[in-house]
Amino acid sequence: MAISKRLRFEILRRDNHTCQYCGEIAPSVTLHVDHVKPKALGGTDGPENLVAACKDCNAGKASTILASEHAQEIASRNVEWELHAQELSAKLRGTLERDQLYVEDFEREWAENAQASGCPAVWPAGYQSSIYKWAGLGYPMECLELAIGSAYSARRVADEDRFTYLAGIVWKQIREAQIAMDEVEEPHLYTEAEHIEAYMQGCNQGHREAIRIVRERDVVALVVDGPTASQIERIWWDTNGANPVNQTRNQD
Repeated sequence: MAISKRLRFEILRRDNHTCQYCGEIAPSVTLHVDHVKPKALGGTDGPENLVAACKDCNAGKASTILASEHAQEIASRNVEWELHAQELSAKLRGTLERDQLYVEDFEREWAENAQASGCPAVWPAGYQSSIYKWAGLGYPMECLELAIGSAYSARRVADEDRFTYLAGIVWKQIREAQIAMDEVEEPHLYTEAEHIEAYMQGCNQGHREAIRIVRERDVVALVVDGPTASQIERIWWDTNGANPVNQTRNQD
C-alpha cells in the first residue's frame, strides 16, 4: 500500500525537511520518504520505519538494509516520535471528549431553563464555538449554569438575544478573573542565604527568650511553656549550677 499524502507530510515535518542520510535540506534537494528497512525485506509503512531522504540517497540505498549506527539511531528516534505522537493524540481525544460533555451539559441546562421559563430555546448559528472556547478556558459549568439562569430571568431580553446576553455575562466574568490573576503577585522565592538568615534569627530569638526566663525566674514560661525547658535548663546549669525546675519546686 502506498504511503498517504498525510503521512508523507508528517514524516517530512518530523524530520525538519532534512535528508536523514546526508543532511541536505529542502528546497536545495528533492526529498522523498524512504523506508529504513525496505518493504522488499519485510519493512513496514509505519512512521517508525520511514525517514526523509533526498533523491540521490534514496536511489543509492535501494533495497538494502543500513547496518550503520546512524540507521539504528534514526529508527530509535522514529519510535520515540511515534510514542510521543500517540501520547499527544490521546490527550487531544481526552480534551475533545471533555469539551463535548461540556457542550452537552450546556445544551441540557439551556433547554431546561427555556422550558421552565416558558420561552423557546433559541440556538444561534455557531453557538457551539463559544461553548468550546469557554470550556478551553476552564470556565466552570456551575458558573455557566448560573449565567444561563440570569439570561432567562432577565426581562426585556428577546428570545433570540438571550445567548448574546449570556455570552456577555460569561466573557465579563472571564475578563475579571484574568485581571484578578494579573494583579496577584508571584510568591517570593527565598534563596539559600535567606533561609539560613531566617533560621539564625529564629535561633537567636529563642536563645534570648531562654535567657530572659532564667534571669527573671519566669515560672509560668518555665513550667508551662515546655518546648524551651531543655534549653532553659542547660543555660541555668551553665550560669547557676542548679536545676531551675527543682529549685522552683523546693521553693514551693
